[in-house]
Amino acid sequence: MIAQATGIVQATGGTAVIIPFFQRKPGLLAAAIRSALAQESARPATVIVCDDASPSPAELDLDMLTPAEQGNVLLIRQANGGCGMARNAALDVMPGNIEWIAFLDSDDRWKPAHLVRAITALQEGFDFFFADVIRDPEPRTHFATACFEPRKHERISALPDLYRFVGDFLTQNLTMSPVSISSVVIRASTLGDLRFKSVIYEDLMCWFEVARRRARVAFDGTLQVYYGGGEMARPDNWKSQHELENRLSAHKVFMHVLRSFTLAPQQRMILERRIADNRRKFSLSTLGLVHSGRMPSWPMVCGFLKLDPYAAGSLVGTTITDSARRLPFRRRKPR
Repeated sequence: MIAQATGIVQATGGTAVIIPFFQRKPGLLAAAIRSALAQESARPATVIVCDDASPSPAELDLDMLTPAEQGNVLLIRQANGGCGMARNAALDVMPGNIEWIAFLDSDDRWKPAHLVRAITALQEGFDFFFADVIRDPEPRTHFATACFEPRKHERISALPDLYRFVGDFLTQNLTMSPVSISSVVIRASTLGDLRFKSVIYEDLMCWFEVARRRARVAFDGTLQVYYGGGEMARPDNWKSQHELENRLSAHKVFMHVLRSFTLAPQQRMILERRIADNRRKFSLSTLGLVHSGRMPSWPMVCGFLKLDPYAAGSLVGTTITDSARRLPFRRRKPR
């Protein structure tokens, strides 16, 4: 991995913004960085970009910035390893006296008050912060989609619409996570040596680990982040190899939590429901690929079955049900 500074980054503490970069369209990264550097009432953050062997090199976007903006950006590179590994690489070169770590994907943008609202909340004794987001062109925010209701939680601070999360954070994330990574700001000492796993759902796994560390959680009840439509937001197609990869990665996360976390009976029940649902979706995607004339990735299928032997029954059951539906309906002749 080759590290280079695009300008002189002063290690003066404050906030580090971690951006993994893999895009085909120039201009998205520059917009993301500008949104991080244009935050209200906050010192300019140290922006660390990890170019994950991007088809469109990061330098094309960094050249769009002013010299003053470039002076707050550190660029490093790695062989393509996914956004989780890119975040880890950026975290590993972060100045040692950073107090707050904020995450921002390279096709997303912050509203101007996001950081000051986050740090205002965190300075009241919290470790982990998140906010509401919306993805273009979806009509509803993520909180609405996740049925997450801020008013059920406790208000904090002098700023409006900041809340203390009330309840069990692990249970919330097992049920339906309200957390979107580009809205997260975390105390550096809380993150510590915690890093992202090399799976697609690396962010969800990280929130599970944060919950296990009993972090004190605050959040912003307002919309603060706009999600873009670049490579970080690949469209879903349930009859695709990408969907098989999604389901396999989700299963790795769920099975890890099931086997290594101490869960209350209610939490175990919630997780087992999610595992069963993910097992069913994997079977449907496998069968959908076959029906569309494409062979599923057998290494993925074998990997899923090795991880969860019960998936074999689900796959057989789905196949039998589908075959029964396709049988011709024979009507009895009237006597």
